[in-house]
Amino acid sequence: MPLRVTVELIPYGDESRKRTVAVVDIANDGTGTHEVGNYDVRAEGETVGGYDTFYHSRVAGVQRGDYLDQVIGCLRVLHTGLSNTETKT
Repeated sequence: MPLRVTVELIPYGDESRKRTVAVVDIANDGTGTHEVGNYDVRAEGETVGGYDTFYHSRVAGVQRGDYLDQVIGCLRVLHTGLSNTETKT
């Protein structure tokens, strides 16, 4: 069972208007040890072209409990990708 992190945008705290902007799934692939794991990481979210997979990779050597760092890394990829496509006027 993977760890799933869902990031939602809730405009002005109004739950009726919330929308999912990203979902990150992290699944142990079973090849690591008790202390260090290897994971399949997949992230989907809003991109310039619509809702799409923006990150899919195998991440090796993750210390037990450092899953949140992987999620933050995936979201950084999304943020960087969107920032690099913005038009400056």
